[in-house]
Amino acid sequence: MELLERESENSQLRDFLHEVNDFPRKRLLILEGPAGIGKTRLLQEAQVMGGSSGCVLLSARCSELEQGFVYGVVRQLLEPALAATGEAERAAILAGPASAASALFLPGVSNPPDQGADAASFATLHGLYWVLVNLTARSQILVTIDDLQWCDAPSLRWLLYLLPRLEGLSVKLILTLRPENVDPSDLLITQIITDQLSEIILPAPLSEKATAQLLKQELAEEVEEEFSAACHTETGGNPLLLRQLINTLVSERVNPTQSNVPRLRYLGASAVARMVVLRMSRLSSDSVSLAQAAAILGDGSELRHCADLADLSYTAASRAASELAKAQILHPTEPMHFVHPVVRAAIYAELTLEGQHQGHEQAARLLTEAGAEPERIAAHLLRLPPVGEGWSADVLRSAATQALARGAADTAADYLHRCLLEPIDNSKRRDVLIEAGAASRQVDFSRAAPYLQEALSLTVDPRQRAQVAHMLGQVLLFLMRGREAVDILEAAAEALPPEEIDLRRRLEAGIAQAPLTDLDLQHLAGRYPHLQQLKPHDGVGGRSLDSVLALHEMLTCDPRAIQRSRRGIADGVLVQQANGEIPLLTACLVLVGSDDIDLAISSLDEAVRLAQLNGSLTALAHVYAWRGLVWNACGQLDEAESDTRESLQLMNLTRVHIFQPFAASQLGESLIDQGRLDEAQKVLDAAHPSGPVPNSGAYGWLLKTRARLLRLQEQPQQALASAIASGHRFAPHGPNTSPLVAWRSEAALCLHALDRGTEALHYANEDLQWARKWGAKRSLGSALRVCGLVIGGGEGLKALREAVAVLKESPARLAYASALVDLGAELCHEGERQGARPPLRQALDVATRCGASPLAERARSQLAAAGGRPRHTALTGPDALTPSERRVAEMAAQGASNREIAQSLYVTPKTVEVHLSNSYRKLDITTRAELAQVLTAS
Repeated sequence: MELLERESENSQLRDFLHEVNDFPRKRLLILEGPAGIGKTRLLQEAQVMGGSSGCVLLSARCSELEQGFVYGVVRQLLEPALAATGEAERAAILAGPASAASALFLPGVSNPPDQGADAASFATLHGLYWVLVNLTARSQILVTIDDLQWCDAPSLRWLLYLLPRLEGLSVKLILTLRPENVDPSDLLITQIITDQLSEIILPAPLSEKATAQLLKQELAEEVEEEFSAACHTETGGNPLLLRQLINTLVSERVNPTQSNVPRLRYLGASAVARMVVLRMSRLSSDSVSLAQAAAILGDGSELRHCADLADLSYTAASRAASELAKAQILHPTEPMHFVHPVVRAAIYAELTLEGQHQGHEQAARLLTEAGAEPERIAAHLLRLPPVGEGWSADVLRSAATQALARGAADTAADYLHRCLLEPIDNSKRRDVLIEAGAASRQVDFSRAAPYLQEALSLTVDPRQRAQVAHMLGQVLLFLMRGREAVDILEAAAEALPPEEIDLRRRLEAGIAQAPLTDLDLQHLAGRYPHLQQLKPHDGVGGRSLDSVLALHEMLTCDPRAIQRSRRGIADGVLVQQANGEIPLLTACLVLVGSDDIDLAISSLDEAVRLAQLNGSLTALAHVYAWRGLVWNACGQLDEAESDTRESLQLMNLTRVHIFQPFAASQLGESLIDQGRLDEAQKVLDAAHPSGPVPNSGAYGWLLKTRARLLRLQEQPQQALASAIASGHRFAPHGPNTSPLVAWRSEAALCLHALDRGTEALHYANEDLQWARKWGAKRSLGSALRVCGLVIGGGEGLKALREAVAVLKESPARLAYASALVDLGAELCHEGERQGARPPLRQALDVATRCGASPLAERARSQLAAAGGRPRHTALTGPDALTPSERRVAEMAAQGASNREIAQSLYVTPKTVEVHLSNSYRKLDITTRAELAQVLTAS
């Protein structure tokens, strides 16, 4: 059928599809508009265009009933492509990391017993990404998804995971969306449609002219102008409503004259629903029953199941299906599909609520007897009040197990929640509650808490109570409900038998975390002296307690912190078992604060590797953020930006936001150091709450970074207020925060910019005092640099020289470069131009290697002012490689292909290409064969 007034939309589709290999062109096109505006028709046009240009088409259509199917849309997309391949080719497509997603395409898979609730999440997402990558090796791919508003959550999460990884892939995505059906709280869809790679097309309603043309074309007679205008008014130019109105006009034999305009007001309102009701009234009772059964079972159901639900023989159902196809209710092919979702909705809406419930319960029973997959049965149970029979609970629990195995913890939590509404005995109920809590905490801590609280109330054994209490305590701490967490953890610890030493330590570590995560619980810090006297224990509980206590000790300049943090992190026990929990993160904070960068990085690298293997999205989100802090500390800005962006994306995917301010601050720091202030502003603004700021130390990091940004934006008064506010966030922890955030130094620089020298010196000296007491080179050198800037003159030069000397021996390369620039600038200001040149040349080299463009430019400018010859600083040699570039180069030198490297490092093939290209340039080579020789020589 001819498309009217869609030339502009078709042109946009052609342009979009012909740019498959261009980047950074848009990779995602969204056709957005109300039902019937023509989105699906345009999507079909895009599929024809894509097919004619050689694209492999992967298509899916979402439906309300299938929202609970785990990766249902992804499976619609990929299963036909996999089925169309031979056995050998299919094995190749599902090889390597793609094998982690193979369970999605196997019926009846269950959760492996050694995996936790979140075990498959990351591995499945990454595996599905690689299935798509492997498919692109065959041809370009066009992915189309109709009615995104009904897409299942795991598939939405995969789309979000895919979008930032599309660079270098011959993949385009076109989606349709009804905005009126999108829940404003659905963050997954919101993130997709607001992604920087997306472009939105809003198909316009038909004009009065097009309406008149369509009426004349379909009615085959002269249409009076007043009648045409009224048709346009009644339908609003919506193509579907207009066509259905025309069908009604034909069936009712309404002449298109001015005298019949009043009838349009009745016929036009809810045209589709009225059309469906009218057509159904003329069909046989068998056809009506089959249509209602199909509406209950949903698109994609089998005719035999619809026949059973309608209580029809297969022969009678076949005749009824043919009659429904002629009436343009169903498509004439099996499985059953309505001609439009609005048609199904109209038939479903005609059923009473009681009829809907009876239909879904019968459907669930029929599908159970037919041996259907649990999730297909569960889709109907989710639409029912409790059935009151044990079989329904068993089905829902089986569906949850299947969802967990497929990496969909949120869907599993939905099934388990519904399972708990059915009658089950207390022992089984406790287990289901724990499963629901474990699944929910991967996506929504607030949802997990009630499950675990009830599970705790049903648990009698002290050891089991302690285990549940630990899980619940961690959830409550992340929810800033520290007082409740402490009460629960204390009670569980007191009830433990004496021999359960390590489990008790783990509970005590949870209690000790409370004052560090919730500033309203500082009175609990009085427990620290007792805990510090406990005999060390090598289990995960003992190491967790050591790690938490180490942070408290660092904040009070207690030298025991360093040894305690190393003991906590030693041998990888905490890394392997803490799963990204707070003790691992606190240990790494102390390591960074004490300049033990190598141990911090190696521990976090291993934590990232394990989280990727185990599939924990929440653990990955936290560990990436902390590794970003370490990269910032040693001046690896590219690495810091990469990790913190990944962290923020994962936090959005999992809706775990307690450390989002911390991750945003670290991304902001790396962007500021790269001179990308506008981007940093957007990142910090996005992480700042619109309402009251929670009483959490995580916001102290954000406020300090905001202060730095405001100062560089020449707003020193606002910057000072933000720095002081940051200090208030950290003050309850102890006086010495210089190894972590150095907010006093930032306040001193703001006051210095405001010509309030005495106050600036007070803050700078206070930071220096604590830094000297702590003794770590990075914090001491940074504090000396600020003192030198604030003091100025001869005493300032003395402090700057000491800062350079201290930082030269530290791993903090960017801090070293900053001190060199400031020393050179001050020497030049004091007339020592020749003496200024060496530090400025060194600063230019170090800043350039860090990727700190503004600092490098300042060094170059100061060098010119000092009479030196600024020259282009070429980053060459193995030492110029970033850690990621070096890792990729070494694997390539050992003979690994780009694809093998990408699979091993959980990065995209394009990322490997970029790293290798940078490595060739820095190593001054042109071929892969030269890598081994150059790297070995270093």
